[in-house]
Amino acid sequence: KIYPNPTTSKIFIQNNNFDSYSIFDAVGRFVTNGKIKNDVINVDTLPSGKYVLLLLNEKLKSTISYQFIKA
Repeated sequence: KIYPNPTTSKIFIQNNNFDSYSIFDAVGRFVTNGKIKNDVINVDTLPSGKYVLLLLNEKLKSTISYQFIKA
């Protein structure tokens, strides 16, 4: 689970077992990626809009995606 959604600056990940993330805009263009630190992803530099957050567990090679809104 991610929260808050919509967000203004940070996304928190509940029950996190993921190592890294990628963010894509509403039409599927890559925006950014990085390593997850302290179960938080900073999105304050993103323009307002709808995004897809892809979380990756590198060891298990598993992913999960969430939609979120940057206010």
